[in-house]
Parts: sequence; C-alpha cells; structure tokens
Amino acid sequence: MSKSIKVVVTRKKDNEAPDPARQLRIDEAMGFVRGLRKKGDNLKVMVDKLNEHGHLCPDGSAWTYDSLNSFIHDHQL
Repeated sequence: MSKSIKVVVTRKKDNEAPDPARQLRIDEAMGFVRGLRKKGDNLKVMVDKLNEHGHLCPDGSAWTYDSLNSFIHDHQL
C-alpha cells in the first residue's frame, strides 16, 4: 500500500484578505500619479504637488521622493 502526499502551493498574497479601504486609497493615488505623469512632471515636482494639495500616500503619510518612486515602480505606472 502506498501513501500519497497532497501538496498545495499558494502565494502569500492569496492568503491576505484585501482591505477595501486601502485598495480605494491605492486606486485614488494611482489616478493622481497617472495624471501628473501625463503632464510630464518629474518626481520632485510630483511630490510637491501631491503634498501641496493634501493627497497622502496609501499608508496615510506625506509623499516623499522615495515613496513616490517605489509606488510608481510597484504599480508599473
């Protein structure tokens, strides 16, 4: 008699329940960043405009050059 082993592989992202409020903040930030990128603004100008108008990072903090740069790369904007 042989025993069989069943293996299920999932990604870590699959186990995390998406937070609808956080996803809404991410979608909103993506819209603002896309609009600024269409204008051709560089990152420094984009950070200044986002903070000037009170648009926060999805985590609730003010935008920095590094946070905006990583956000753009993470979401392929």
